[in-house]
Amino acid sequence: MWLSEIRIENFRVIERVQIGLDATTVLIGENDVGKTAVLDALAAVLGPWPSGAPEFSASDVHQPAPHTGARALGIAIDLHFTEREACEWDQASFELPRAAAGWVARGRRGFTLGLRVNATNLRSRWITRTPQGAEHPAAPELIAVVRRFCPLIQARSSRMLGVGAALAVRENGASELDRLSQAVARYWESLDAGVSGSAEHDLNAGYLAARELLRRSIPGLGVEQGPSREHLAEVLGDLPATPGPSHALPLSGTASRKIAMLLIAAALVRDGSGTFAPESRPLLLIEDPEAHLHPMTLSALWSLLEPINLQKLVTTQSGDLLAAAPLAALRRLVRHGGAVGAFQVDTQKFKPEELRKFAYHLRIRNGVASFARCWLLVEGETEFWVLSELARVLGYDFAQEGVTCVEFAQCGLGPLIKMAQALKIQWHVLADGDRAGQAYAETARRHAVAEPIAERLSLLREKDIEHCFWAHGFESVYREAAGLVTSSPGTPHRVIDRAIGRRSKPGLAFSIIASVQDRGPSSIPQTLVAVIETCVRLAREAPGRALAPPQPEASARHARSPRHPHHHR
Repeated sequence: MWLSEIRIENFRVIERVQIGLDATTVLIGENDVGKTAVLDALAAVLGPWPSGAPEFSASDVHQPAPHTGARALGIAIDLHFTEREACEWDQASFELPRAAAGWVARGRRGFTLGLRVNATNLRSRWITRTPQGAEHPAAPELIAVVRRFCPLIQARSSRMLGVGAALAVRENGASELDRLSQAVARYWESLDAGVSGSAEHDLNAGYLAARELLRRSIPGLGVEQGPSREHLAEVLGDLPATPGPSHALPLSGTASRKIAMLLIAAALVRDGSGTFAPESRPLLLIEDPEAHLHPMTLSALWSLLEPINLQKLVTTQSGDLLAAAPLAALRRLVRHGGAVGAFQVDTQKFKPEELRKFAYHLRIRNGVASFARCWLLVEGETEFWVLSELARVLGYDFAQEGVTCVEFAQCGLGPLIKMAQALKIQWHVLADGDRAGQAYAETARRHAVAEPIAERLSLLREKDIEHCFWAHGFESVYREAAGLVTSSPGTPHRVIDRAIGRRSKPGLAFSIIASVQDRGPSSIPQTLVAVIETCVRLAREAPGRALAPPQPEASARHARSPRHPHHHR
C-alpha cells in the first residue's frame, strides 16, 4: 500500500493544497507556507491517537481573511492510497482496501480515505471514495487496516532528539525487541547528553542496536544483515559494557552514518509499537533535520534513507540536503492567502545532459537557489558579483527579497528557464549586447509566453557589463586596474582586457562595487537599476503570480518599480 496523494482543505494556514507523493518526497517553501500543517494533517490520520481518535481544536480550523466576509468551513484531509504494483491487493490481507477501491479494469487499484471535521463542534467522521468518485462512510475496520499497513514514523523538529517518554513505556519489556529499543534509546540519550563514558563504544553499540531494531521491526526494509549473536548480546548488556580485545565491535561506516542510523531508529522507538506487519510500509516523516544535525550527519542521513524501502516525506531548508535528493522528489510549496500550490519538475521534459548540468552547476554549487522567489539569470562572473551589491546600494537586500543571481553559461539558459517555470520561480534574464547576448535574448523571448518581454529580459546596449560601466563614467576604474594613466591611449576593449588580465573579473567587480559605494546610487547605469527593481518586484509578486490562473495573452500592464525598498519577507 502506497500513499500517492494528500489533499487538505481548511486546516490551519492552508485553505487548500494537493500534493502528489513519490517513494521519496522533499517539501520546501517559506516559513509560513504550511509544511508543518501538512505533516500534522498526516499525523492526524495515520499517527498515534493517545485518546483513541484524532483530536482537533478550534485553532486548527482555517479562518478566512476578515475582509472576505466568508465563514470558516470544516477541515477535510484526504489520503489517496494505491497499490505499489498491480495485483498487490489480491492478497487476502488486502480484502478491505480491495473492496474500497472498487472494480478496476487494468492498472493499479486505489482509493481515498478522508477525514472530515465540523468547523463548529469539531466532531469528525470518515469517508472513503473510489477512483470513480463514489463516496461512502468508512468502516472502522478499513481505517484500522490503513493505519496498520501505512503506519507513521516521525522524526519531527519538536521531538527529534528526545526518546525518554518512549523508553519509559518499554522499560519493563522483556522481549528482545523491547531490549533493542531500550538500547537504542539509552545509547542515543547518553551521546546526546554528553555523559557517555566511552563515546566511541556507545556509538558503535548504538549503531548495531539501531540497525538490528530496524531490520527486525520492518520486514523487507532493506537494511543490511544484523550483528552476530555475540555482538548483539553485548549491545543488549549481556556482556561487559566496555569491549575488550577479544570482542571488539567490528564496524564500518563513519560516525556521521552511525548517528544517522541511531536517529532513524530513535524515531521508531518513539512511534513504533512492535514489529510491523509484513505488508506494512511505514511512512517516515522527517522535519527540518538540519535544525539539529551537523552537515556531515545530514549527508549521512540522506545516504542511509535513499536505499531504505520506506516511503519518505522530508521537509527542509537546507541547500545541501536538497542537492542530495532526486530532482523529481522536490515539491516547492507556495502560499498566497490560504491557497497553497505544490510545484514539481517533470524530468521527462529535460535531456539527461541538461539534468546533469543543472544538478552540478545549480543544485550542488548554488543549492539555495531552489528556495528563491526570483532568479536573475546572468551570463558571467562580473554580473554575479556586482548586481547583489548594486541592489544593496539602492536599498534592497536580494537575500531578504528572495532574489538569487544564477549564472547560466554552464547550464544553458533554456533549461534554467524551464526549471524556473516548473517550480514557479520568477525569472529575469540580463544579456550582453554582443552576438551571443542576442541569441540568449531570443531564447528568453521564446519562453516569455503571454508575458511582457520587459519583465523577462534586459539587453545591454554595450557588448558586456564591463563596457556598460565604462560608458557610464567608470572608465577611470578600468584604467587604474590596467595600470594606465587617465590620458593614456587605448580602446575600451584593450583597456578592459588588460585590466581583467591584471586583476581578474571578480577583482575588477569589487573595484566597481567600491567605486559605486563611494559615488552613490545615482552613478549606477539605469539599465542595471531597472533590472534590479524588476527582479525585486517579481519576487514580491511571486506568490500571487504562482497561483494565478494562466493568462492567454500578454498583459498590458507595464513594469512598475517596488514602492518599499526596505520591504522584508
